[in-house]
Amino acid sequence: MKSGNWWVETGILTSGNDPSKTLSSAADQFGDEYDPMLFMTGDGHRNPPFQWVDRGVWKGSFKDLVDDDKVCCHVETYSDAVNINCVPSSLVKVFLNGKVFGWEPDFYKILQVIMETALDMLVEASRTSKYSKNDIHFVTKEMYRVHHQGHLIGEGRLAMTFWDIARSYNVQQVSSSSLPGFTDFLKHYQKQAMKLRTLIHPQIAGRIQKRIDEFPDHLHLITCGDAHVKINPLYGYIKPATGTFGVADQSSA
Repeated sequence: MKSGNWWVETGILTSGNDPSKTLSSAADQFGDEYDPMLFMTGDGHRNPPFQWVDRGVWKGSFKDLVDDDKVCCHVETYSDAVNINCVPSSLVKVFLNGKVFGWEPDFYKILQVIMETALDMLVEASRTSKYSKNDIHFVTKEMYRVHHQGHLIGEGRLAMTFWDIARSYNVQQVSSSSLPGFTDFLKHYQKQAMKLRTLIHPQIAGRIQKRIDEFPDHLHLITCGDAHVKINPLYGYIKPATGTFGVADQSSA
């Protein structure tokens, strides 16, 4: 199925079946002068991702390009967290060439801490019916940092309202009954933080697009969690280089 500049076919990168017929159909629609140069699948949380390149008919398909330093890999992690374990052994040369790029926005580090802290707070409150004032201060301050970066703005403002209430009590352990709605707010924030992962695809795509534009003659392998290809598909925000098209697989590898 053609979708913009992408050919979307469930299972094409994971089934092990010969993809030549499917890719030929794609080429017919894009034109003979177009080659598939972007491949995206929802195996971003596999360890490592890109395992499909070593399966069935795909095995060895990209070896010459890897040897010629013509491959970029885009992984679902932070730029400063990219390491050799982000790719399978057949793509290690891509890492050694400095062309494995993390596309996870840095502010997600803040979100991750918020979500982990909020979960711990909810567990503790279910046991004691109290929240640590220090924890309330920390988590609401971090929520406001996310707000300040232009995300979850309403939630960030509400977080500071809860902090204003909490700090008015001269105690270190604030009872949940003294903060009506705070428990539901923490649960709501966690849900919205998860939704944000697919809502900011223009920002994520921009990080990937930068590298596609920098290396337009390279093969680009893109991995992401399957939600990124099933919900508000990420490929819809990425434009392949002129004369190429992308192949996206909506099934997780």
